[in-house]
Amino acid sequence: MQLWSKLQKYDCRRQFGLHLKKQLLSGTEWVQTLSAGVQSKMQNGVSLTKRTQDQTGKESFASSADARLSTDKGDPEDAEHIGNQFWELLTECVELMWDPELQHECLTKISKKFAAKDIRESHLTTIGTSIEYAAKHCLGSEWDVSYSKAWSWFWDVISRPMAHTFRDMEEQHGKLLTQSWQLCKEKHHTEELGEAIFKELTNVAAHVVQLFKRPKHIQAHQFVAVVDMLVMFVKDPEVFYSDLRPLTIRHIKYGVKSEYAKGFGAAILRAVEKVLGPEHWDQATRSAWNFLWMRVCGVIQRSLNAGTNLVVVALVNHDVVRMREAMACAPRGERENWLTHVDVNGEVLSPLYWSIRDGMRDIALYLLDDLLSLRADRESYYYGRETMFRTHHDIVKVLCEDPGAFELLDALLDGLMWHAEVVEKGKIRVNYYIKELFGDPSQVGVGESGLAVLGDKGPPEIFEHPVVQKLLELKWHSYGIWAFIACQTVYLLITLSYFVAFVSFRRFCDGWIIPRLIIGSLSILLLVVMFAFTFYQMRNNHVANIEWPWFLERIRVRRDWNPTMTVPRLLMNSWNISRILGLALIVSTTFSDQCRSRAGSPDNGRRVAEDRDGFHEPVEWHQVLASFAALLMGFQVLEATLLVPTLSRMILVIQQLLGDFVRFIFLVFVILFTFAGAITVSQEVGFEDYWDSITRVHKMLLSYGNGELDELGTFSLSLVSVLLIIIHMALFNMMSAQFVHGSSRVAELADCLVQQRIAQACCEMESLLPLWYRERVYNSWKFDEPLNFGPGDDGPSGGIACDEPASVRSNSKYRPDRVMRFTADATKKDPWPAEFNAMLEADGD
Repeated sequence: MQLWSKLQKYDCRRQFGLHLKKQLLSGTEWVQTLSAGVQSKMQNGVSLTKRTQDQTGKESFASSADARLSTDKGDPEDAEHIGNQFWELLTECVELMWDPELQHECLTKISKKFAAKDIRESHLTTIGTSIEYAAKHCLGSEWDVSYSKAWSWFWDVISRPMAHTFRDMEEQHGKLLTQSWQLCKEKHHTEELGEAIFKELTNVAAHVVQLFKRPKHIQAHQFVAVVDMLVMFVKDPEVFYSDLRPLTIRHIKYGVKSEYAKGFGAAILRAVEKVLGPEHWDQATRSAWNFLWMRVCGVIQRSLNAGTNLVVVALVNHDVVRMREAMACAPRGERENWLTHVDVNGEVLSPLYWSIRDGMRDIALYLLDDLLSLRADRESYYYGRETMFRTHHDIVKVLCEDPGAFELLDALLDGLMWHAEVVEKGKIRVNYYIKELFGDPSQVGVGESGLAVLGDKGPPEIFEHPVVQKLLELKWHSYGIWAFIACQTVYLLITLSYFVAFVSFRRFCDGWIIPRLIIGSLSILLLVVMFAFTFYQMRNNHVANIEWPWFLERIRVRRDWNPTMTVPRLLMNSWNISRILGLALIVSTTFSDQCRSRAGSPDNGRRVAEDRDGFHEPVEWHQVLASFAALLMGFQVLEATLLVPTLSRMILVIQQLLGDFVRFIFLVFVILFTFAGAITVSQEVGFEDYWDSITRVHKMLLSYGNGELDELGTFSLSLVSVLLIIIHMALFNMMSAQFVHGSSRVAELADCLVQQRIAQACCEMESLLPLWYRERVYNSWKFDEPLNFGPGDDGPSGGIACDEPASVRSNSKYRPDRVMRFTADATKKDPWPAEFNAMLEADGD
């Protein structure tokens, strides 16, 4: 609006307030209320102090003003406050000129606050005239008749919704609606109210009933909740509008049309009338409900219409053909915005997320293909990658968490590559647009980067994709492998020292006390360092979210805890947990060492706990701890096999089969304990005690105590026979078959699983590095420089260019020069020609 733009340009807010207060007659009570020393901030929703509404509002504004005050300019500070009230109101209304739904919402909220300041419907004409007077004096000679006509039209537009709100307040509609609806809920249960509304809906608008497909009790609660929200429109418009947005979005997804609103409103009014009965449904109550629905119906219809565009219609109908038709008319400069968000009554929705979460795979695939297509005209290149990641920063995570979205994830990665068509010196130029997957360390946490998400949640097969392989190569060779080797070297030195001092020379004391104390002290130091890194990762959000263990799931549900728990990346690695336990056992072994307890004794310096004449000393607890420490520290060295792919694949197969092996051992022990108990009950010779029976049966399974079978009676011997048959013939064969099946499955994905493990190790190493170093590595790749498609042909930025062997042409992902070029003259406001859309459709098929 040109008039208001001039007023803002001249920055005459204070002058505007002085003229406005003079015209409004500053002695009027409600004008004094506006200047009570609080500068209103309409935009941030700060509530104003409500005053007692002791005025009827029926007398004219001028008469109420004349009775109180003189016409002087008054306090300039008060005038500034009054001017701020209306200046901010008009500024917001002008800004929302082309968004009538949000403008209506703004006016309803502000009118509620003005009504609390004793402004009435009868004052609106005078206020409009006073604002025109103030604006006219601010502009002076620049004011002309066209401004007067424009202002009259604009004030008429914005004063109508304000008048409706003032009328609600004056006639106390809020009180009537609240009391009558509360009486309805007291007289009838929720399900009865819902059923009454549904019956009236069947009579008034039978064509709408087919939309309500949920069970009766759920639908009843939803009907009552809708009426609660309608009543809130008069009581608190801000709450109403905040609830209206998700309701509108939900109903748009259900396929609800704006014309359905009238029938639904009529059903509600008739149901309330029947529930209240003639004794409570008087003229005032009828008028309040009718006036409420007249206002709310318009709001709902406008919301449904505003949120229903061609893109939304295609999504609601799950129709990819309509989506293509909608995008055919999109301006090429706005196309990526059409694909990434739609505005529904002020609420921004993502068509891409909508289609993914509602299972519309064909539409989601089309949206990804369209966004990540490379197009060019004579002016510039068009590539929606940057917009997609800016508006969908967690798109990789969303696709990884959806088990059925592998095709979409694969399509996304396909769109991040470009291959040259010409082979030069046995090489092909390939552009990898992986800036967002690499992740800017200053903006993205380690656990939120693309590689971390793919490593933690992605399917193993995705690591066959060239983009993922290149991303892993960059990070692994930039810093991952060197940090990994450094860590493994430290762990290996501690392990070797322990095996030398505590295992190989465990029987010797002389000269070994000090080395063992040093090893124990180094273990303590390493534990402190690992825990320090753990706290560092928690503080810097280098964490991962994992699901609760099954045995804690019930506790989590009962206490309403988060469905996932946050774990530092260091503790996500089972090898690190093994190290922490092993180091703790080394410390315990060091300070409970037998040599230290025998220091100064006569046989110090000689072997201790010698085995003489076949006599075996009983195993002590510190020896058990030392044994477990040797196991844990020895096995954790296997993580270093990630550096040798062939060994790593072998270890991976063993790890995958370990779960089956543990379950098999558990089953064997359950059967063994059960049969040992049965034999003990028979009280055979040598089997009188339960624990002796377990030992003897165990020896029989190992074919170590077969001679003891001669002492068993017929019944016990039959039990042992059944046991041996179950274990040796059934379970062992089943285990072998399970291992063969599991190993064949793992072998198929061995390379992918190894790459995924390397990605996890790389992200763990990245989380240990300081931010400044990671930023230096990120900046060294120069992702912001444009990548060219040929000499002098600079294309979009956001990646790296590599010369790959010409053998990549045999890869199924190879698409030579996929840029679609349009050579005719055009602007960014023009849609792409029809043949371009046909090309994209052919590529998608």
